[in-house]
Amino acid sequence: MIGDYRVGDPFSPQQSILAGAQYLKALEARYEGDRVLAAAAYNAGPAAVAQYGGVPPYTETREYVAKVNALYARYRKALGLAPRTLELVPAR
Repeated sequence: MIGDYRVGDPFSPQQSILAGAQYLKALEARYEGDRVLAAAAYNAGPAAVAQYGGVPPYTETREYVAKVNALYARYRKALGLAPRTLELVPAR
């Protein structure tokens, strides 16, 4: 995976942040803009999201998705944008 994002030095903050942003963008495309699934896959991996048909029942992943949702709302508010929540729905 790391080679997919042209990271020559994994200890380079610039390269790591850019690769992480590109990976998140790829996950958002994969899940058709569903930021909840993208965040879950970023944390637990796409295989876990596929296995559970949604957000895996892992405490760490559910807490991560909730934290991403809270920060997303805070940043939208700071930018003067209308609130838009991300729904955490149980895996099927």
